[in-house]
Amino acid sequence: MAREEKMSKIIFEIIGIPVAKGRPRFARAGRFVRTYTPDKTRAYESNVLAQALQHRPPTPIDTAISVDLTFYLPIPASMPKKYQAIAESETIGVIKKPDLDNLIKAAIDPLNGVFWTDDSRITHKIARKLYSRNPRTRYIITYEGGIRNGRQSAV
Repeated sequence: MAREEKMSKIIFEIIGIPVAKGRPRFARAGRFVRTYTPDKTRAYESNVLAQALQHRPPTPIDTAISVDLTFYLPIPASMPKKYQAIAESETIGVIKKPDLDNLIKAAIDPLNGVFWTDDSRITHKIARKLYSRNPRTRYIITYEGGIRNGRQSAV
């Protein structure tokens, strides 16, 4: 008999301008060097977690996960008016900074241990950055299995 897999999906948006993960910073503390996350990155990640908590699963996901992210970045005022009108359709890709891989890192890291047991469970990522009048990040998290007895299980 064929194994039937149940796919679950969580969809939500984080309101606000997406911020790329900043490089770790280093500070000397006496004879030691301390590593820390830049304030802007830390504030953004706290905001992501605060907004995302209402959408979290009952227990962290412990199966294969697919994450589809869309980063909607502000339309620059310097963009010609005729292109701004097109950019409002949310179909124009952003070919400027921030880097997509750093946006992904800042969007996924705050959910580690809350939405999934470890980000090593993410087996598939899709990401894009588009212009929009309403900056935000859209998440579509798809995973195998369901909740049984308060635990994630593959079906």
